[in-house]
Amino acid sequence: MRRRDFIAGAAFGLATFATGQQGNANAKGTKYRVAVIGRTGQGNYGHGLDVVWKEIEQAEVIAVADPDPKGLAAAARRLKAPRSYADYRQMLEKERPQIVSVAPRWLDCHHGMVLTCAEFGCHVFLERPMCQSLEQADEMIAALEKRNLKLAIAHQTRYSPAVHFLSSILHRGTRHEARGTRDDPYRSSDWCC
Repeated sequence: MRRRDFIAGAAFGLATFATGQQGNANAKGTKYRVAVIGRTGQGNYGHGLDVVWKEIEQAEVIAVADPDPKGLAAAARRLKAPRSYADYRQMLEKERPQIVSVAPRWLDCHHGMVLTCAEFGCHVFLERPMCQSLEQADEMIAALEKRNLKLAIAHQTRYSPAVHFLSSILHRGTRHEARGTRDDPYRSSDWCC
C-alpha cells in the first residue's frame, strides 16, 4: 500500500467517523471543513497530510496556518485555501473547522496544537509520531475524549509488508545481520523494527 493511499484512506475514515456518519459527508452534500497547520522549516507539512484533503470529495480545505510567510503563501496556493493565517490559534478561532491536519513532523509542537484543536472542538489528523512523552499522549487523549473528538495518527509504515517480514524474522530468533532499513530520507539508518 502506498503512503498516499493510506493517508487518503485514513483521512477519509477520520472524516467519516468524526461526525458519526457513514458514506457521504452528509445528506445535503456539504463538505467537511478542514484546516491545515504546518510549519515551514520546522517540520513542514508532514508526509502529505496537507494535500491529501484535495483527494477527498467530502472535504474542503478552508484555511491553512504557518508562521513562515513564504511557506504560508506556498501552502495556500498548493491547497487552494481561501484563507491563511500566521497563527493557528487565530485560524481555529475564526474558521471553526471540523477537522484539522496537524502536519508538522517535529514533535515539539504536537502536544500544544492538539490540545488547542480539542479546545476548539476539532477532530485531529496527526503526523506521526504522536508526541514527546507518554504524559503528553495521555493529556492529548484525555482532552479529545472529554469532548468526544476523534484522533487519527498517520502510522502508515505499521502496515507495510516489508516491516511485517522483518519483524517476523526478528521475532523468530533467526540469526541475521539485518541492522536496519532505510526507506525514508528522514529516518535514521539505525532504525530497525
